Amino acid sequence: MIYSGKLFPEWKGNGFIGALSGQALIRVTLSGDKAEKAQRWDMGKRIRWVGEGPDGAIYLLEDGNGARLLKLTPER
Repeated sequence: MIYSGKLFPEWKGNGFIGALSGQALIRVTLSGDKAEKAQRWDMGKRIRWVGEGPDGAIYLLEDGNGARLLKLTPER
C-alpha cells in the first residue's frame, strides 16, 4: 500500500508491506526507481493485508484463526 493520507504526513508516498513469514509491518521509502526499508515493526502475527482508510488510518489484517483487523493511528 502506498500511503496518501493525512494522519501520518511524514509517511506520505511511503510504501507499507505486510510480512507473512516475518510477522511484521514494513515501511519502505520510495525515490524514483529505488525502494529502501525504513522501519520494521514486529506484529507477532502474520500480516495478510495492509490498507488505508478514508480517515488516513492504516489498517492491518492478520492471517489465520482468530485473525484481527487492526487500526493504526498516531499516538496522542
